[in-house]
Amino acid sequence: MILAIEDIFHALSRDDMSKYVRAHIALASDQDNMRDVFAGLAMNACLLNSSLPYSAENAATHAKRAYQQADAMLKARTA
Repeated sequence: MILAIEDIFHALSRDDMSKYVRAHIALASDQDNMRDVFAGLAMNACLLNSSLPYSAENAATHAKRAYQQADAMLKARTA
């Protein structure tokens, strides 16, 4: 189940992201998919909290950081 953008915004406004996170983690059936799911969640957090204006260069920076965060989350799962 992938939530509609309206559902995501409502969850954000209620500070209730657990439903959103559980839905995305449920989609991940293997480590590569889970890495992408975690990176997507980290990217959302980066974009929501960023003061950087949108540009291709800033998007690339956010994407790199999101995958670094995803890798750290995967490593923490096995620790």
